[in-house]
Amino acid sequence: MNITAALLGENAGDGWFSMELQGTEEQLQGALVYLGEMDLEIWDKTNEERASW
Repeated sequence: MNITAALLGENAGDGWFSMELQGTEEQLQGALVYLGEMDLEIWDKTNEERASW
């Protein structure tokens, strides 16, 4: 995982990270499940863009 950008609020307020994930399809799905379990909102590329990864 590479964090390519981050913006964090003061005193643990709202913020966002831009991350690049690499791995097999199974590893990526596991990573997304894990991040979702941490109550993180996930914004991902569309399936059309993902096909060119």
